[in-house]
Amino acid sequence: SRIVNWRAKLTEALWTGAIGAALSSALGLVLLKAPVGDGLIRRSYDMPFAFTPASTNVDQVYLILQDNPTYDYFKQDYDKRLDRALHVQLLEKLRQDQARMVVFDVIFNDPGDTRTNLMLAQAMTNFGPVVLAATLEKISLLGGGITKPVMPEEIFQQAVGTNWGYSLVKPDGDDVLRWHYEPPTEEPSLGWQAAVLAKALITANPANRLAEKRWIRYYGPPDSTIPQVSYYMALDKTNGFFRDKIVFIGGKPGTLTRGEISDTF
Repeated sequence: SRIVNWRAKLTEALWTGAIGAALSSALGLVLLKAPVGDGLIRRSYDMPFAFTPASTNVDQVYLILQDNPTYDYFKQDYDKRLDRALHVQLLEKLRQDQARMVVFDVIFNDPGDTRTNLMLAQAMTNFGPVVLAATLEKISLLGGGITKPVMPEEIFQQAVGTNWGYSLVKPDGDDVLRWHYEPPTEEPSLGWQAAVLAKALITANPANRLAEKRWIRYYGPPDSTIPQVSYYMALDKTNGFFRDKIVFIGGKPGTLTRGEISDTF
């Protein structure tokens, strides 16, 4: 009687365990594939930021923004890129200030003016550690996901050598950036290449670039955590203002164009 009872309990436990495992697996698949699963993952990432105080002063980096006031100040056409002659002036300003490094989140892929291009390429060479951006453009070919690189003009590639990377992001379904995107290519992202030039410890082993998925650590609220200045104001800063700074130069449009994705978190 005891043996029969023990066997019955064992059978019941096995069935209960099997059913529990099956339900857990099914629930895991649902959370993995269904939108509700994405939502839980995102919330588990977002929530800690609500309880984390803003970081202390970020003093090694400065952002120079090609924003709307800059376009207005220099009377630039909003449908065109900023005049490259302005970049020549800015690079000379940063060189004299002895900035540590310049990262252009700007793709110099259009022909432009020959004389201005020569001046800008020379300004890059004179400055030294400059990183340029490239991107990958999707090609519609029989429905395939083929891409082609969009590179800076050859004259600028020659000026910076291998100091360039893909300026790409991969937002989640709610247009929030939560992890660093590395392109599936031999060439690195703009961020990684900048880190290499800055001699960040993680870049000592090149294999680390694709070793794992890296979540973004937001240091604090926008417009106040990392020092930033409008492009047109940067040119008038006092001598030495950008000394030893890693300077990122890029856009900050007040109004997005059609199809443009906002990556503000």
